[in-house]
Amino acid sequence: MRLSIDAASSRWTVPVPVRRSRFAAMDPAHDVYNVETDLAAIGAFSLDPERVTPDLVYADLQTLPRFNGWRRLGSGRAGILGDAYLKGIGRTSLAANWADPEDRYHNSGHMLPSAAVREYLSSRALEALGLGATVCPCTGLLAAALDRPADRFLDAMLPESAGRFAPIDRHLQAITIKPADFARLSNFTWGLDHLGTPSDLASLLFRMHAFLSPPDRRPHPSASSPDALAAALAAAVERGIANFGHYLRAGVFWGSLSNNVTADGRFLDLEVPMVLLRPFFGTFAEGPQPGFGLNWIGLEVYLYVLELRGFCALLRERFAFLARHILTRGVTHEFIDELLRALDQHLPPEHILWSGPRLVDAATAAIAGALGLDCARTARVRTIAERQYQAVFEGADPDWSDLDMRRLELDIAPSEPGRRRWCAYPHFLDGICTDQLEAGALFNDRLRWTEVSRSADELFERVRTTTRELREALAAPRAAAGAAS
Repeated sequence: MRLSIDAASSRWTVPVPVRRSRFAAMDPAHDVYNVETDLAAIGAFSLDPERVTPDLVYADLQTLPRFNGWRRLGSGRAGILGDAYLKGIGRTSLAANWADPEDRYHNSGHMLPSAAVREYLSSRALEALGLGATVCPCTGLLAAALDRPADRFLDAMLPESAGRFAPIDRHLQAITIKPADFARLSNFTWGLDHLGTPSDLASLLFRMHAFLSPPDRRPHPSASSPDALAAALAAAVERGIANFGHYLRAGVFWGSLSNNVTADGRFLDLEVPMVLLRPFFGTFAEGPQPGFGLNWIGLEVYLYVLELRGFCALLRERFAFLARHILTRGVTHEFIDELLRALDQHLPPEHILWSGPRLVDAATAAIAGALGLDCARTARVRTIAERQYQAVFEGADPDWSDLDMRRLELDIAPSEPGRRRWCAYPHFLDGICTDQLEAGALFNDRLRWTEVSRSADELFERVRTTTRELREALAAPRAAAGAAS
């Protein structure tokens, strides 16, 4: 069943007043989402019982299990309106970093239209490849003229990109629309740290169980039990890991992973993807030449698992603390005791979440399967996967000097303003990573084409044209593969 979303009663959302704004919607049906935050409507005092309640969105509070941005309390520019999650609607009350000059990109309330277009087009590409369910997709765009001194505003927000913004970012700002059918793991962490009563914990656990399951398979609260909740968490972990294998096959690499995957394992913030639209394994760098380091494309799953490990460890320790020091003996205490035992059963030490060899095996198999590698090349990929595991999880500094890297001849559109990326692949994959680049070239070419837009109408028309061309380009290989099978 599909669980209805009630953001107003969520344990991790706060109401934020909004008012009608000046954005145009690409789809006229989305005009209802033409809003901007109106923090002044909160008022300094609330002494008037007849005061009219303003229109509201709901912004979600977040506590990351590992490291948190200073004064970033949660969604600082996004909120839930009905069943839609809107990003780029202006500062919310969770942007406590609003006065921090070092964090202007995350405190401005602004959505770069170039980022919005990436969210929308990458969603359409994955849908065309049959992988729409692996992300929380961008379903619509709104755009408005940038009514401020563009150069000064943008250069202050992203000083490292000063003078290198595309026309689309100099002339417009945007709102993206997504379904609000998700929670972040950081929402759960916040909720566990802000309990009021044992009944709050029961409500939070019911919601955790629901949001760990895919939107079309959300359980009813009556189906919640310690074993069901632990099983849902283990399934979500495995689903999220499997989705990174799907992204590898699709040739879509997300760039920024921290706090950007939903609790049920879908990728959420689609702003800065690198889109090749063919399986690829290698590195990327920003600057004049490709380089090395932690940027191994095809092994991003490690960074996802690193966050999952932190969350699951925190979850278990928080539950143990509540059971030992807070909860009196009773039904809730017994539920937590059973849940701790169930977590040990469903996520034992040999589970892929905790087992380094199993994770390396899975990552190697995903790469080898996507690229169709023979045993010799698979062994070489495994060596790289093992070194990268040691770098991410053990803090090692691998020596990559034995690898001969070759530049991929594909002109990749910048994932962020002014940040040009280069890809390189190991020489033993020559001829494997270098063919079938037509769809990727089309995507990146048309992405640059949309960035020349100077008005909302021009932007929408170019996005529609690109969407049609992508669907046509990606439909042919799928049809051929279906006929062959």
